[in-house]
Amino acid sequence: MDEKTAEVFDAINTAYADVEVQHNAELSRLLLKHRRTLENGLATEPLVNNLPRPSPNTYYFIN
Repeated sequence: MDEKTAEVFDAINTAYADVEVQHNAELSRLLLKHRRTLENGLATEPLVNNLPRPSPNTYYFIN
């Protein structure tokens, strides 16, 4: 696993461990799916392309 892939893998692990993410079944499933893709060396497109678009009334806060 190259350095960039390892960084993304670590970011996915950090996000997946978040309690709020654990309560969002769809987001948890997506993170786990992409983590497995990276583990298998199959990442061929940006992960963000596969994320659902939030509704206009959805806000995300970054700490």
